[in-house]
Amino acid sequence: MLFQRLLLISFFRCIFLYTANWTVEYIRGNPDGYYRVITTINNQSTPGPTIEVYENEIVDIHLHNKLSTETVSVHWHGMHQTQKTGWMDGVPYVTMYPVAPGEVFHYQFQARQIGTHWYHSHAGVQYPDGVFGAIIVKDKNDLYTNKIKTDYTVILNDWYHHDAIELGAELADNVHPDYFPEYVSGLMNGKGRYNCSTQEIQSLICVPNHEYQLYNVELNQIYRFRIISAASGHTFNFSIDNHDLTIIAMDGIYVEPFVVQRLKLYVAQRYDILVTMNQPIANYWIRATIFDSQVIKGILHYANAPDSVDPTSQPSEPKTVLINSMQLSPTVHIQYNESDPFEQWVLNFTCRNDSYKCEINGVQFGLPNKPTLLSMYEKDEKHKAQTHIIEVPTNTNVRLILNNLGSMSHPFHIHGHDFYVLGIGDAYFDHPHPFDNDTKKLRFNNPPKRDTEQINEYSWMVLQFYSNNPGSWFFHCHIDWHLEAGLALVINYKDGSSIEKPPNDYPIKTNYKQADAAAQQRKVNVIILLPVVIIILQLCLA
Repeated sequence: MLFQRLLLISFFRCIFLYTANWTVEYIRGNPDGYYRVITTINNQSTPGPTIEVYENEIVDIHLHNKLSTETVSVHWHGMHQTQKTGWMDGVPYVTMYPVAPGEVFHYQFQARQIGTHWYHSHAGVQYPDGVFGAIIVKDKNDLYTNKIKTDYTVILNDWYHHDAIELGAELADNVHPDYFPEYVSGLMNGKGRYNCSTQEIQSLICVPNHEYQLYNVELNQIYRFRIISAASGHTFNFSIDNHDLTIIAMDGIYVEPFVVQRLKLYVAQRYDILVTMNQPIANYWIRATIFDSQVIKGILHYANAPDSVDPTSQPSEPKTVLINSMQLSPTVHIQYNESDPFEQWVLNFTCRNDSYKCEINGVQFGLPNKPTLLSMYEKDEKHKAQTHIIEVPTNTNVRLILNNLGSMSHPFHIHGHDFYVLGIGDAYFDHPHPFDNDTKKLRFNNPPKRDTEQINEYSWMVLQFYSNNPGSWFFHCHIDWHLEAGLALVINYKDGSSIEKPPNDYPIKTNYKQADAAAQQRKVNVIILLPVVIIILQLCLA
């Protein structure tokens, strides 16, 4: 009996190369020194567990929702689900009902896309509270494996001291000019250092001089840094003092090596870089600058450099800065012909100044009564009138012309696909400059390929993808606060006949908006009462 059990366990381990039970729950933590209630996976603060597999291996996760009033749904950002696994894409009311409190959902999919990716909650504005982590899909034919000493993952995120649901409610009541909360703090791999002196009762809820993330390196060795933006609103300017950064991949797509000293990392984007340790032995700052005075820091620690000593290095003026993907070229070459047929959609969008409302072609995205993928499978046509949907044919080049009619820039992400970035207009500050259909402004010779790209303010961007993955796929701004305000739509395939039936444990319908409202009040109560409880405990122990 024991032998059979061990044989069965070994069999499943061979099939499912990443198997895990994840429990989403609340804990009290202080990743930047400031204590607050955060949402975690398996009680390990933030970020969550790293998923590391090889190409085409299976990811198998049982997700347990132990949040008392909030639903949960996890999206595997960069993983292209298919007709068979579209139910696993993790978007509430697009591919699935969210997982209700106390319920379990079994995620299972094949990791087909090599490179650096990430996962995050897609339920409301939940992921800024801590539900995110890295997905590393290793390439068995990786050309760089023999050149590097080791891989390091760098997850960057903006961090707030109030619950995200509460912040979202404040935005809805008092619209912030940028439609997302003001910067408070930031983390590198879940570590940051907040200035506790700004807190009135700092000794109770804030620990000063919190540790930085440390990366140990050796002289003359080459290291790969897999950089992930898990931000909810802010752009990072990434650099390592005195070191060049050689970009070799973006959003999991290999590119021709491109050397910079600084790169812009927009929300949800990823870059793989190589760094040669060729500087004098010392400690150097790793910087993710948001504003001149707001910097997330980590430490590059050379072997034999002083331990536990903050760097004294200073940033230098960069010779080359990566602004966007138009500067990069995929290693797998593609050539478009201007005469190639395509289906075109023009998407004009803006976020209004007088309300917490964003619209695409005059429509604010709203949740349908049931997931659009389920409606497609059941051939229920009523869902088309319940939310914002565009329909595309199968096996066609689909061109999306995005015209930004507002004064904010936006990182757009597509689910289920990568897109080619044919062109990005300059940023403007006076009035909208929509695309004028001048194809000379577009790049048809080996354009960059990725799944998330930034459109500038008052400007335009042209994206193109090949519609070879039938399903119902989300397309949205990845600034979580803009998505919550309605800056999204669903791309449905006209032919959904190949979609397979949903899994047996497909979640039942639940009203997660009511649940999130209740969670907001509960968390607000905890935040208000926490200092009082600590004071009482200190008095009792005195």
